[in-house]
Amino acid sequence: MAYNEKIAIVIMADLMDWQKLNVAAFLSSSIAIQFPETHGKTFVTASQTRYLPFIKHPMLVYKAENSAEMKRAFQRAFKYWDLYQTSLCNKVRRRKSCRNIEACG
Repeated sequence: MAYNEKIAIVIMADLMDWQKLNVAAFLSSSIAIQFPETHGKTFVTASQTRYLPFIKHPMLVYKAENSAEMKRAFQRAFKYWDLYQTSLCNKVRRRKSCRNIEACG
């Protein structure tokens, strides 16, 4: 299956393992809450056990050894920012949940 969208999280390598897991969980849950279209429907097993929806986009977690690597990761992530900026800003404004996003002006 091909995915048009992916979620990338970059975490500094110098954190302790439990901190890395905490950061990944915090950031991914924030994405799911802020952008409900990123997750699917309630998951139901064959025995009818219900689970919360999963994020439906691939989630990639990277490490950065230093601030230069972190900056490079963000530059890569926003390489095509201009293509998506208008669409993202319109979504954010419609939700009225993040009015002060700098990129939206």
